Amino acid sequence: MLLPFLLIALPAFAQRDLTMNVKIRNASSLPLDVVLSHGFNKGRISCDPTPSTINWIPPAASVSIKCLATAPYGNRDGWLKFAANDRRKVIASAAMRVYGPNHEFKCYLGCTIHDHWSCGDTGPCSVAIEVVTDRFR
Repeated sequence: MLLPFLLIALPAFAQRDLTMNVKIRNASSLPLDVVLSHGFNKGRISCDPTPSTINWIPPAASVSIKCLATAPYGNRDGWLKFAANDRRKVIASAAMRVYGPNHEFKCYLGCTIHDHWSCGDTGPCSVAIEVVTDRFR
């Protein structure tokens, strides 16, 4: 008797897809070697271009990546991580994680993050995220 109720209730808790348009801007006058990675604990995340293909950012330039976090089974937990070095040490790092109905965009070292959401009550949901490497030590 409880099983039909659960099957009906499941779509009400399902999360819609989230498009993350990420721009990483090098505010330095020097080029940065970068490492980008993505992954998931639940659901799926796919990115274009593939994060591992972005290896450096020229001086005063930026790179963009578009990721789609999906929840095919009703829940998602996906992330995109970024680290930059000046060939001697890591000078900037950040992580963008979406999980359940929550998100956590955090700069750990040498950067700031700005985000702008575009989500209605229904339909598509997206966020524009800008990571700026502007707080070097």
